[in-house]
Amino acid sequence: MKGFWVLLFLLGLPSLASADDLAPTPQPSPEPPAAVAPAAPLVLPVVIEPAAPAIATPEPVVQPARPAKPVKEKPLLQYKTGPATWTVSGETRARSEYRKDFAFQPDGGGQHAFYLLCTRLGLLAELPVGAAFVEGLDGRDLTDEASPKRQYNPLDLHQAWVELRKPAKMPVNLKVGRQELNLGARLLISSPVWANYVRSYDLVRATVLGSRWKVDAFGGRVVVSDPDAFDPWKDSEELWGLYGTLQATENISVEAYFLGLQTRTTAAAPIKGEDGKTGDLSRYTPGLRLVGSALDHALDFEAEVALQRGSRANDDVSSHAQHLSVAYRFATPMAPRVKVELNRASGDSDPKDGTSQTFVPLYGTSHDPYGMVDFFRWQNMEQAGLILSAHPHATIDAFVEGHLFALADAHDSWVDTGGNKLRAGRVNGGARTAGQELDARVAWTPSRHFKVDVGAARFLPGQLVDDTQAAGKDVGPADWVYLQVSGVL
Repeated sequence: MKGFWVLLFLLGLPSLASADDLAPTPQPSPEPPAAVAPAAPLVLPVVIEPAAPAIATPEPVVQPARPAKPVKEKPLLQYKTGPATWTVSGETRARSEYRKDFAFQPDGGGQHAFYLLCTRLGLLAELPVGAAFVEGLDGRDLTDEASPKRQYNPLDLHQAWVELRKPAKMPVNLKVGRQELNLGARLLISSPVWANYVRSYDLVRATVLGSRWKVDAFGGRVVVSDPDAFDPWKDSEELWGLYGTLQATENISVEAYFLGLQTRTTAAAPIKGEDGKTGDLSRYTPGLRLVGSALDHALDFEAEVALQRGSRANDDVSSHAQHLSVAYRFATPMAPRVKVELNRASGDSDPKDGTSQTFVPLYGTSHDPYGMVDFFRWQNMEQAGLILSAHPHATIDAFVEGHLFALADAHDSWVDTGGNKLRAGRVNGGARTAGQELDARVAWTPSRHFKVDVGAARFLPGQLVDDTQAAGKDVGPADWVYLQVSGVL
């Protein structure tokens, strides 16, 4: 039955558009991307999240400005029956990845190739009083050598929600059910689309709309992937939050939030404090984000700061994180853009003092913005990045990035985007320099129905890796190359 769904969707993919259709593809996203976009006045009418998923690419770094905004096209499969509008959405993508020495093994060991296929099919129904959406997602890992399959989750329910629009003429939207959630720059709450399994949440979400502001209030649980059964929510965790946006001026918006995450300790996943005793975890994350533009939108800037307080078993939680980026777009052919970014998240300086100082990025984006090889997330890290982008053709975007990485504290662990420990913290501290990364990516989008992405990255290990290797063992660079082809209705 699962194979039938996939075959049905693949046979239904649209043919490529003609040359007259060549135009930059709009990149719809439920929430603003990590990159700073030119600020605009807050739109007051109710926004129904589009049913059609964005063609999956590495999480966006900087999208170079286009000479003109693309005209939004009507979906291919959209029908009206009385007051209802029905829209069929779909996407399929195939990706091949090659990885070398991701475990920093001597003599360039650890070479692997992966072949992934992801398919989504959804149906959106819109009425004057609201909307309803249902979507299935099928993720296949076609790699023979992979056992267990790393990104395998056959056809399952990815989204199923209903939304009421301004019930009783109140300025409120109410959305209930399984849904994607992206807040702000997605550094803390997101549904990243890079992996075969796209994160979703079982939530109740209310949005209150003002003339120049809006406030989101939500509560629920994250959904976890289960390749052998229906994807359940994570029963041991509860997520809730408030997220407000104020359009302070025409070009500047201010966002404030307060997020809560409660996790119960279980026999399968015990939560231990620094004294070794188990207990529950309560993590509260207040934060502030500023986004704006100047010089006729040529200059973009973004700043975000977040704190974490709470308790972990018998420990206190006290941590912090910061993000800053500035970008400038040149008014010349190919619209070149230069972006500088800085990121920092605290680590634990003393594993025995009864205070957890490690900032944890909750459910933040898992691919980018900290380099394409995914060796870091917003946790015990310091990063400086330079991103260059250009738009050499109406259908081509090109990116080149350089990143410098270090641990915020050498006493704490180095953790990658998946929460895996690459290097344990050292009692006596030591070198904090983790390495350097160089990334390059080109995206070709001949129509909004078809996209090809190719990219490569190299990570050069720093003194931290050398100091933690076995004596006399040299470690070479880690390499990553990928090719992805996507089609969308």
